Amino acid sequence: MLSTGAAEVVQQFSRMLTLVPEADDSEAAIMIAGQVLGATSLNDIDKPWAETEEAKMTGKQIVIHGATRRESDFQDGLGWYFRIDYTDIRTGERSSFSTGSVSILAQVAKAYTLDALPFAALVVEAEKATKRGFHPQHLEILDDQSAAQGA
Repeated sequence: MLSTGAAEVVQQFSRMLTLVPEADDSEAAIMIAGQVLGATSLNDIDKPWAETEEAKMTGKQIVIHGATRRESDFQDGLGWYFRIDYTDIRTGERSSFSTGSVSILAQVAKAYTLDALPFAALVVEAEKATKRGFHPQHLEILDDQSAAQGA
């Protein structure tokens, strides 16, 4: 059982997460079809389902433009994950990735409350796995100059 202080933090965190807009999936199928139609190679046909995800984000410097909140069915999780809209600072490519990282969710949600979007960050992953085999991720916030390069 959580202490009173810990329970209050969990409640505050849950409220903060709801400040991130919930995803509107009404046009999701059309957007996927558009990506498939825009494919220039056989490998590109798979792109809507093979987007750059959490594990491939480690070490990337990105500018986060926003996020949408979606319900998660991951057991023992927060009940939410974010789809984060970003630009890769190195390539200039705009894309998105999904994450359920508690730290990243907290950081992005807090950026919403501070009206601090867009912001530049480096995606960092712990070298050592947790007892359950996860490699926790967080964002290392970069300076404003980095954000300007990727905006």
